[in-house]
Amino acid sequence: MRTFTLPLILMASFGLSTPVLGRDLSDVIGGIAQSLIQQEVDRNAYVAAQNANTVSAYRDYLAKFENGRYRTNAENALARLGTPVEGSPASAAQAEARLGITFTQRVSVQRELTRMGYKTYGTDGVWGRNTRSAISNWQRDRGDKVTGYVTGEQLRLLARGTVVTPPSEDQSSGDLTPAQAEARLSTTVVQRVSVQRELTRMGYKTYGTDGIWGRNTRSAISNWQRDRGDKVTGYVTGEQLRLLARDTVVTPPSEDQSSGDLTPAQAEARLSTTVVQRVSVQRELTRMGYKTYGTDGIWGRNTRSAISNWQRDRGDKVTGYVTGEQLRLLARGTVVTPPSEDQSSGDLTPAQIEAALRLTRAQRITIQRQLKAVGYDAGVADGLWGSRTRAAISAWQRANQGTPTGYVTETQVRLIANQAGTAAAAPDDSASGPALEESLLGLTRAERVDLQRRLVRLGYKSSPTDGIFSSETRRAVAEWQAREGETATGYLTADQVRLIRVETGG
Repeated sequence: MRTFTLPLILMASFGLSTPVLGRDLSDVIGGIAQSLIQQEVDRNAYVAAQNANTVSAYRDYLAKFENGRYRTNAENALARLGTPVEGSPASAAQAEARLGITFTQRVSVQRELTRMGYKTYGTDGVWGRNTRSAISNWQRDRGDKVTGYVTGEQLRLLARGTVVTPPSEDQSSGDLTPAQAEARLSTTVVQRVSVQRELTRMGYKTYGTDGIWGRNTRSAISNWQRDRGDKVTGYVTGEQLRLLARDTVVTPPSEDQSSGDLTPAQAEARLSTTVVQRVSVQRELTRMGYKTYGTDGIWGRNTRSAISNWQRDRGDKVTGYVTGEQLRLLARGTVVTPPSEDQSSGDLTPAQIEAALRLTRAQRITIQRQLKAVGYDAGVADGLWGSRTRAAISAWQRANQGTPTGYVTETQVRLIANQAGTAAAAPDDSASGPALEESLLGLTRAERVDLQRRLVRLGYKSSPTDGIFSSETRRAVAEWQAREGETATGYLTADQVRLIRVETGG
């Protein structure tokens, strides 16, 4: 009786009737044993490839086990090593990136998908989880390979009413946008992590070395490019990648840099735009559908993004900084008088002289605190120099026998620091970064409660929903950011607030 215990159990497990015991029991047991052996061989082969962690090892596994249990794991590993399998989602993502899809085209695709019944839950040009899901469902219904990323042919079908011109295979690098040129480099995760580490080592904070180049890394790249005197795009060239993926020597531009060598930021600073002009530009961008999330004359991250998107859709060089011609187009109803080409540094306005200092937000916060320390109320130390800070600077200048312009010079920055008994505008890390950026959003208690409830709806624990962003809420935000491929800081940006609202139905 004991001899047949295991076979009977196996037989019962697979729903076999009693007659099978006499006929095919040995075949059944042999088949089960063969299956278990095959699974073990599959697992051991994948573990060996994982231990080697090389392209050849993973490819060898995929060749031997075409339908292996760990096929997806191996494909993901190859994508991380920078050699995605043809036809895999990672490969499809790279192919889509090379199309250089514009903001207008992205909105058109979302609208067309929504019109056909594939819900994207928003037509804002941001292709998040919902849009990717809609693309996947549309591809499945068409009988196409389901990747969630569009091909050139699919883009032409979906982006109705817009001109789609994907880059040809022989397109010269000079015709590519910075984003397209970088995409063609096909940087590996290892290279991306190396770049982030090198930037961080040099003092350009990426707030993470995870190989994901989000907003913070792009900002670090832009600042590094600016300090080198390169064109500021936030995207690396082949030469810059070679520099940053190794030990890098940073050579700031010389003092006698000619006007023709100015970066976009320096060229814009020379325009000496007024507050009225800046507000007009923000209003015009908003009117055309490029959201600046404010018309206050302060060109922060959101306005720069709006300018970049507008430039991209016009076919202009994408820098996020306006030229004289672009300012005339956007600042409707205001008089734009850019400086003459031969304007000497002695003819610069106080605003242009201060702009040339390129003070960071952290440095501006420090100066505001220093002014308060020596008796001049500059308002909230937030790095935004409004009328109150300008009045404090003017009062300090007047008391120190200077011309009260409201704009600081390099000498005055050092003098304020000396009077306050602190280092000259040393960056204050505690007042910068993600926490400061979120604080500048000015979220109300009601808005915070709403965001907490939306996080709960997305499956992230953020209780109680009381408008207080506790450690639990921060953890929920960080988990959501990680899932979206963003740097998990636990603090929200304006774009992320918008995306959470889009994902939860607006």
